Amino acid sequence: MKKDLNKIMKKINIKDYSLKEIATYFEKFINSTIVIKTNKRTINFKIKTSNLPHMLGFHHILTSKNKNEYIGEKGFMKIKSGSITYSFLKSNYKNLKKFVIS
Repeated sequence: MKKDLNKIMKKINIKDYSLKEIATYFEKFINSTIVIKTNKRTINFKIKTSNLPHMLGFHHILTSKNKNEYIGEKGFMKIKSGSITYSFLKSNYKNLKKFVIS
């Protein structure tokens, strides 16, 4: 049984959730600032909608002819609309043997 993403406190199996569900959950973090502190420095970065396609690895599996349509803000909007699904990725991208999508 799949749990509400807002109530999960541990690692999930990504295959239990659609890309659209993941994008909806991700929206609650948009404009949040992430702070990473190390012994030598502090790194701050702001979460944007354009980050999600990158975090999902789309830049690794895209072909050059259609890359710009599926990354950044355009990619996020296509995930949210349901245009980009796991099935779509399986049928339209190269190098999927590196990735596990079932």
